[in-house]
Amino acid sequence: MPKQTRRKGYGKNRMHKYRGGGWFDSMKEKANQLKDDAIQKSKDMGLHDKAAAAHQAAMDHANTAKQMVGTAHSKAMEKGAEIHSQMKPHLDVASGHANDALMHAQSKNMDGFKSSMSNFAGSMTKAGSTGGNHIMNNTKVGDATLADHASAMSSKVSSSASDLHGKAMGWLSSLTAKKPAVSSVPGGEAAAPFQGGRRRRSRKARKSRKHPKKGKRSRTMKGRKDFTTKKGNKYYNRRGHRQTKNAKGKKKRPYKSRKVRRSRKR
Repeated sequence: MPKQTRRKGYGKNRMHKYRGGGWFDSMKEKANQLKDDAIQKSKDMGLHDKAAAAHQAAMDHANTAKQMVGTAHSKAMEKGAEIHSQMKPHLDVASGHANDALMHAQSKNMDGFKSSMSNFAGSMTKAGSTGGNHIMNNTKVGDATLADHASAMSSKVSSSASDLHGKAMGWLSSLTAKKPAVSSVPGGEAAAPFQGGRRRRSRKARKSRKHPKKGKRSRTMKGRKDFTTKKGNKYYNRRGHRQTKNAKGKKKRPYKSRKVRRSRKR
């Protein structure tokens, strides 16, 4: 948790009637964890045999997000009208994002689902700026508090969006892709639509070059020093370019072409 400032109304000694600040921090962490866990579980949508289970998991996470907003509203009202009035605008926005996430999950739109869950977590984080961890530490789900659940899920705060795009989006694109339209012209065929995700080479493969910069250009002895004589090819400079006679030098003096002297007639 970042260090609190000393502004009035903030900090760990905030307004004694609220028994200190920070009671909503764990809930906003839970919102972020819910978003990451939703993405992690929905990556199985790239596998045909697990598509139904992953689809259901996405809808379950969206419904859980909606329930979290309702819980936050009720608990904030218990803390007082002042706290609830500050949190309500952000919670209303979070509720809208949760509804959008459920809609996208039902239509198997994973791009929209990811975006809505990310926006939901952001709105819950903003709502938590006026609260603390009191709700999380005093609200039990099963045998543990919400704070315990959030702590147990902390190891899952890792981005799996690239994994999701590689598997799930490729499969979803194949589901939503339309079949090639039959051309009205006899013998004509319409171009097949793009199916599947975009394939991308790894960063290591993209950084390496398998061929010289200029095609078949030879690199042999172009300015490379011999490990015995410590000298390179005198006809090439350090960049591997051929040198003129004047540029390479001869006995530390510029090369001068020999001029034929003409005898003067006296």
